[in-house]
Amino acid sequence: MQLMILLRIFVSLMAIIINAHGSINFKVGVTEPYNHLSQRSSFNVWKTMMIPRVSVGTSDLGDVGLVNKKIRNESIDKDIRSKWSQNIFETTTTTVKPTSPPPEECQKCKCGVTNQPSRIAGGHETGVLQYPWVHYLEYRGNIYCAGTIINDRYSLTAAHCVKGFNETLIKLFVGYHSRNGTSRSGGDVYSVKNIIIHSQYSRLKFDHDIALIKIDGRFNFDNGIRPVCLSERRSRFTGKNGIVTGWGAPSTNGTDSNVLLSVTVPILSNAQCRATKYPTKRITENMMCAGFIEGGKDSCQGDSGGALHVVSQNCFRQVGIVSWGESCGAPGYPGVYTRVNRYRSWIEHNTIDSCYCKSSVC
Repeated sequence: MQLMILLRIFVSLMAIIINAHGSINFKVGVTEPYNHLSQRSSFNVWKTMMIPRVSVGTSDLGDVGLVNKKIRNESIDKDIRSKWSQNIFETTTTTVKPTSPPPEECQKCKCGVTNQPSRIAGGHETGVLQYPWVHYLEYRGNIYCAGTIINDRYSLTAAHCVKGFNETLIKLFVGYHSRNGTSRSGGDVYSVKNIIIHSQYSRLKFDHDIALIKIDGRFNFDNGIRPVCLSERRSRFTGKNGIVTGWGAPSTNGTDSNVLLSVTVPILSNAQCRATKYPTKRITENMMCAGFIEGGKDSCQGDSGGALHVVSQNCFRQVGIVSWGESCGAPGYPGVYTRVNRYRSWIEHNTIDSCYCKSSVC
C-alpha cells in the first residue's frame, strides 16, 4: 500500500516537471553554452554562426563541434548544423540574426595600363608614373631592390630581396620617380605586414627566386597608381621585346640611378640561354633570359626584384622578375629572370585575401 502511494507521488512530481519545462534533456557528457563565432569564408564574406561545443565524456570523439572550421559553402553549412541539432542534441535553439560586418569592397581599377605611351629606349629615364606599379624597397634607409604592385595588398619581388631581412624595417615607396623623393606624383610609403617566400627558393642556385610582400593596409589606387597584369599561363615570349625597369646602375660597378630607368631587351628561349656562357644546368625551367648575346643593354645590380614586361595592345604584363646574371651587359651573359607564369597558381593561392583588377585591354 505504501509502495503504491509513493509511486503515485513520483508520477505526479514527474508530470509537474514535464508541464513546467516541456521536455527533459538527457546529457551525454557535458554540454557547454553556445559559442558565437564569426567565421570568414571565401571572397571576404563574413558569416555569424551559433555552433554548440560538446564534451562527450571519455569518448574518442573528444571535443566535438565545428569550432574554428572554415565554412566555404553556405548551403553545406546549413546542412551540417541541421544534422547536428537533430541527430545529436535534440534540442530547440533560437535563431540569432547575423550582425556581421559588411564585406570589404574592392577598388575600381585597371591593371597594366600606363599613364604615358611607352617609349622604346635603352637605359633612358622613364616618364613620371609611366609604370605606376613599379616601386622601390628601402631597408634601414637604404634603397636596395624593387617590386611591382599586383593587386590591392601585395607586391611581387625576388626572394633574394627579402630573405633574411627584418620585415618590420622594410618600406615600400610607391609613386616615387626619383630616389630623393622629388619629381613624384601621389607618392606613398607602406609598411610590411607579412612576407611570403617560395618554400623551394635556393640561395645557391637562385631557383624559385620569387616572393610576395603583403603591406599593412591597401594600396591607394588614386593619383594614377595601379597594378600590373600578370602573364598568362603557358604563354611563350621568345623573340618578343621585354621592357625592364629599375633604379639600378646603368653599368657594372656604376652607381645606382637617381631616377627610374627603362631598357628594352629581346627575350631568349631557354635553349638559346643555355647555349651562352652560363653553365647549362644553371638555367632551369623556372627562369627565362633576356638580353643581347653580344652584350650591351641589360638589367644590373639595384634592379633586383623589378619587372620584365611584355606589352601588347597597350597592355603591360609582367613576365619576369629581375633575378641574377654575370656582370651587366657582358657579352655571352644575358640577364636571368624568374618566369612569372610558372607561379600563377602559387601567387593566386597566397593572395586569396586581396582584390585583383581587370583591364579592358588585357
